[in-house]
Amino acid sequence: MSTKKEIREMMKKKRKEMSKDEWEEKSLIIQKKFLESSYVKNFSIFLCYVHFDREVKTDTIIKTLLSNGRVVCIPEIDWKNNFLIPVRISSFSDIDFTKKIPQPKESSIIAFEVVNLSITPGVAFDIYGHRIGMGGGFYDRFFHLFKKIFKVALAFDSQVLDEKLPVEENDCKMDVIITEKRIFPFHNFSLE
Repeated sequence: MSTKKEIREMMKKKRKEMSKDEWEEKSLIIQKKFLESSYVKNFSIFLCYVHFDREVKTDTIIKTLLSNGRVVCIPEIDWKNNFLIPVRISSFSDIDFTKKIPQPKESSIIAFEVVNLSITPGVAFDIYGHRIGMGGGFYDRFFHLFKKIFKVALAFDSQVLDEKLPVEENDCKMDVIITEKRIFPFHNFSLE
């Protein structure tokens, strides 16, 4: 079995090899699948990552949720304390894209416990709901503190492995993984 670091490097390489057209096309399919799901209807306060480095794009999700009057937060990274802080945005222009990891331009921190669905990035996943992120542990620490958050991962199908990932006690499982080809639910919540 490969280590997390080896898997992370292999999967990041795979993502980078995708053409811009393929990345945009697959991202749009995944975003539409999420937006057409009952998750959007049944949850009200969303934490959504802002894509970078060939992650599944989230621009359509963020803009659609905002235009439908939903509460959208994006992560602000507190590098000093190694923590993720959900910050409410009111428009796509509230996002600062000048940093490697896009951040909110201003801090309008929302009570962490009211976030009820997280649209979560990752580098690799398995068919059992496990996730390997970029290695900082920001999402896992956040999920351990706020266990009731429903965790939706967006991934390209090539990022989802049949082999179980090497996981540790502090790694949190996803509730669902959505790819351009498949949906992997790991919960009792219906998509219908």
